[in-house]
Amino acid sequence: LILEPHMAAGLLCNMLGAIDGDMVFKEASFLADKLDAIIAAPGISLIDDPHLKRSPGSAPFDGEGFATYRKDLISKGALKTFLYDTYTARKAGKKANACARRGYASMPHPGTFNVYVEPGSDNPKDIYTSADTALLLTRGMGRGLNSITGDYSRGANGLWLEKGEVVHAVQEVTIAGDYLEMLQNIDAIGTDLTMRGSSGAPTLRVANITVSGT
Repeated sequence: LILEPHMAAGLLCNMLGAIDGDMVFKEASFLADKLDAIIAAPGISLIDDPHLKRSPGSAPFDGEGFATYRKDLISKGALKTFLYDTYTARKAGKKANACARRGYASMPHPGTFNVYVEPGSDNPKDIYTSADTALLLTRGMGRGLNSITGDYSRGANGLWLEKGEVVHAVQEVTIAGDYLEMLQNIDAIGTDLTMRGSSGAPTLRVANITVSGT
């Protein structure tokens, strides 16, 4: 499976609900016992940076007035932090980490600012041509990740590739599997980090995944 940058960002950002400190405290997250554990391929680092220039998610302070700072959510495949606002941190006996988000009429809640996957060293063109056969994912349908169980299932459209050449379009198939296995099966990370709004990623390739449909 090859994911264009905006689809790759969606895959990794799917996990943000599972690192919400409130969900972890309630034991309603499949990542609750995975802090400091390897959950993704060694080349995967997921960053939340509130200070990116000219990015819509940037902010010097969070929704509770704490000075924001860059956080390594995943560093070289290891899960490094959960997200706690003051209320959630107090319940869980943890320390708030300047991640509170709020609207003009809402209470603060744990969240992120600018989330992106650090680029790797693989040329995107080489990623496309290196696989004998691949599904290039261009559009997803549905949410995908069950943040309680870690099961992933999502409808998808894309293009069927052979040696990097488009053979035919693919519509209304289903991609399914264990989410952590998908992250650990990422075996190519492009140099083409692309930001769309407040999230971004480079091209990614997943070595092995279940695709159903005709």
